[in-house]
Amino acid sequence: MSRKKKYTFFITDELDRALKTLKERDGIAEAEAVRRALTAYLAEKGVLEKSDTQGAARRGGSRRKA
Repeated sequence: MSRKKKYTFFITDELDRALKTLKERDGIAEAEAVRRALTAYLAEKGVLEKSDTQGAARRGGSRRKA
């Protein structure tokens, strides 16, 4: 796993609610959801190498609550 760096940024109330809903529904940590979305966005924009995205896809599985 690659080294992680701390980032601080602001999000809207709507994004905050959506992340919390995702966490409740799928059991995915909010930070992991943000990492996955950012990885997908940067790959789509062509600024992230395919090899850089492989670790993100394998990281953290869904821990859906029963």
